[in-house]
Amino acid sequence: VAKFALLETIKEAVPEMWTPEMKDAWAEAYNELVSAIKAEMKPASE
Repeated sequence: VAKFALLETIKEAVPEMWTPEMKDAWAEAYNELVSAIKAEMKPASE
């Protein structure tokens, strides 16, 4: 849900710049951020 909302917000903010490549880049950046946050949230014992 958050990823979709982010992509839609960016698309609405800069429609003249929005391309499939930009969507893919933002989606990849979001996925990397989520992975990093999840990794930091894991207990140290794992």
